Amino acid sequence: MDFRVVFTNAAINDLHGAVAYYNDKLPGLGLRMFGQTEKALSRIKAQPLSFSRRFEDIRACKVSDFPYLIFYFPDTDKGTITILRIFNEWQKPFHIEGETIG
Repeated sequence: MDFRVVFTNAAINDLHGAVAYYNDKLPGLGLRMFGQTEKALSRIKAQPLSFSRRFEDIRACKVSDFPYLIFYFPDTDKGTITILRIFNEWQKPFHIEGETIG
């Protein structure tokens, strides 16, 4: 099945913030982080149920070389993968629909 990937606004903001942070640290590093995130998203899209379940039906995939996890919800009935957050492992917990995550 070919899954359609949908991003929440929070996930988009997370990614923009991470890329900006790394570009401020070292020009081009943000682009590298973005590329590793794209690779992780490709792995999720190819095998959405293969990553660890963290909270009920929410799963997480590690971004290689960076301390980030992509939290997502795969809906196999609808053929969608909703990217909920792209979260730095060192950050405090966040909330999704009333549940604390992290």
